[in-house]
Amino acid sequence: MDYTISFTNKPSLEEIDALCNGLEKHAKKIIGRTSFHPFGYLVHDDEERLIAGCTGVIMYGFLHIKLLWVEEGARNKGLGKQLMEKAESYAKESNCQYIILETFDFQAKHFYEKLGYTITLVYEGFENDIQFYYFRKKIN
Repeated sequence: MDYTISFTNKPSLEEIDALCNGLEKHAKKIIGRTSFHPFGYLVHDDEERLIAGCTGVIMYGFLHIKLLWVEEGARNKGLGKQLMEKAESYAKESNCQYIILETFDFQAKHFYEKLGYTITLVYEGFENDIQFYYFRKKIN
């Protein structure tokens, strides 16, 4: 079998979906089932511009928050907390045991700590002494 490896700094949604589908197919073959359910909560302003959102995936009894973002002008108004509350409710409804997520120290470390998330792992050694945190919160 011949193949080539190519680089892209912007994989298409179709390519990402194909990779996710491949992982799901492999999981189903190995453990007899798949458990990969993407979700998102999006906030639009009255001009229909996206100003905040939270996306992630439920897999194997965990909810993994992949992205949480609030536009700078919409910050400190409770949107991030509301999005996290929505995700936590969805995790409970879906019988998840935990929510997991990750962030850099200059992003939302203190925000997640205030919401009751605990640090499970810290990576150091990034440029400018930046640290990367993994968090977890027990839901059920």
